[in-house]
Amino acid sequence: AFLSAAPELPIVDRSGTKHDLAREKGRVVIIHFWATWCPPCVEELPALSRFWEKYGGRNDLALYTVSVDKNWKTIDDFVAKNPHKLPIFRDPNGKTAARFGSSQYPETYIVNPAGRVLYRVQGAVSWDDPEVRHRIEQLLAS
Repeated sequence: AFLSAAPELPIVDRSGTKHDLAREKGRVVIIHFWATWCPPCVEELPALSRFWEKYGGRNDLALYTVSVDKNWKTIDDFVAKNPHKLPIFRDPNGKTAARFGSSQYPETYIVNPAGRVLYRVQGAVSWDDPEVRHRIEQLLAS
């Protein structure tokens, strides 16, 4: 499946700016759907945050941590208690998550620079695992 196959995959950032994942191309993209009310999501965030601290400075990699929470206040309250530097977006009404086929969280999609979805991981990812990092490094090197 290619992201560009969808007419639009909208998500919004904290300032309310819309981003369209269907237009994302030219770099490796990690799209991570999560929610503050989902225990495995919350458990996964510190490792994802460590991963992003290591790889976040690159131009050839993008991370969208997309919350399906009802509003920004819920997310802001959560981040205040669980500080991290992840780039957080919101999926109003969970429509984009539904387009991906996500109904249980967390769920992560890893997309190659051509916009093709290579991996769909249901459940938490072990972001500290060298094997996981190696796979992503291989994609970045290709």
